[in-house]
Amino acid sequence: SAYEGGFPLRSLAWTNQVPIVTSVMPYHGRIIDITGEILASTSRWSRIVSLDLNLDRGLYHTDNQMQRIAEVQTKYGADLAVKTFTEEHLILIENRIQGKTVDDIAQEFGLVPYKDYIAYCTEVRRRHLG
Repeated sequence: SAYEGGFPLRSLAWTNQVPIVTSVMPYHGRIIDITGEILASTSRWSRIVSLDLNLDRGLYHTDNQMQRIAEVQTKYGADLAVKTFTEEHLILIENRIQGKTVDDIAQEFGLVPYKDYIAYCTEVRRRHLG
């Protein structure tokens, strides 16, 4: 993006679950995570920033999944990076295992990705409200 953006870009990264990289010379360029978190930023004094970003990540809601997430952590331990977002009831899982993807791990443990969970909740709400 050539737009500094601030909160709007953070919101877009969150809503669409895609990382966003901005490149704006007179302002702050940023690398924004799928959670909307700013992972790296340029400044007035530092015009170049870089970051190795592992794209093999998944976002999961904790509803009805905490036991499975605990089982994933028990089995794979340090081979995964797990970050919690307590207020949002979300877990971000980053895979570091060669030959396996975060989707493979989610399928192995029956984890429902956040987007699928929201789609399901939206459909249930729609059916009940008519």
